[in-house]
Amino acid sequence: QYQRRVHGRKIKKYFTGDLDAPVSAHPPFPGSEKQLLRAQIARISHTTVVAPRLIFSPTDPPEEEEEDDEDGAPKPKKKYTIPAYEEIPEIQPTDVPDPEDEEAANFKVWTEGFKDDALMKLENWVHLQPVILQSQGRASLFKPEEEEEEENEEEEEAEKPPPPPPEQINPRLSDLAHDRKLRFKQHSRKAFPSWSVRKVFHVPSYTTRTYCCQSLLWPGAYTFAKCVDDVVGATYANIYIGDGVKKDRVARTFAPQLPSAIMSEFAMPSEGILQVDATPDDEQEFAPPPVPVIQEDGDEEKEEDEEEDDE
Repeated sequence: QYQRRVHGRKIKKYFTGDLDAPVSAHPPFPGSEKQLLRAQIARISHTTVVAPRLIFSPTDPPEEEEEDDEDGAPKPKKKYTIPAYEEIPEIQPTDVPDPEDEEAANFKVWTEGFKDDALMKLENWVHLQPVILQSQGRASLFKPEEEEEEENEEEEEAEKPPPPPPEQINPRLSDLAHDRKLRFKQHSRKAFPSWSVRKVFHVPSYTTRTYCCQSLLWPGAYTFAKCVDDVVGATYANIYIGDGVKKDRVARTFAPQLPSAIMSEFAMPSEGILQVDATPDDEQEFAPPPVPVIQEDGDEEKEEDEEEDDE
């Protein structure tokens, strides 16, 4: 199941509607169309299921690190990406903070119903699902169990290759502003955000606003959010109406993966000498002697009876 997601990244295939139809593609896909559909649904949902910020929060929030060192010097800026999760952190609906609490200011945008078109910024939209790893096709890092060490001196001497470094991903509940950009070589702009946000028709006197967040990486994925002034949070819904084909981050004509390189011919040894074919005379000279035919007593009596009958 997980490997099908890895193979699904390497092909572009439109669905026929027949779940039992084989998937003709290169490299070969291990399964029928229903397995490909399941793999694409997982990829789409983990990438495009988003929601307004602060509606959900991690169950165990990470500890805040001090900005300055012991000497008072500022620490270097921390990377946004993190190593792949071994266990996916859980999330829960955010509790409404006490207005007198010191941290209430951090939730002001959420408690006021995202006033002043706060949802027009990608920083105020977050991913709800964890990232699917490109190397394993799963959301959490899988580590095989280590085999018991056998008492063998040769195996101990053999050096094992170091394991590859864990894949770097965006943390759960990461905002859309940190998603990878789309690039078009022929355009004047070097990069485009992979999301587009617009505001649905709105009358200034209305207290209700509706926003639409559209994925440019998976055409057909939309998230609608409805906000009310001075009402905590927002209501939202996700929908996907597409063909299950992902758009390339870098604009280019799709080309299937090339087959592996042709194997080279067998190398002739430097000391090898071709032998001359043997002639019929050589074959007779080196042929083994003929095997004598040994007759049994019963066969000799039959031959004598046949000679007497002939006479």
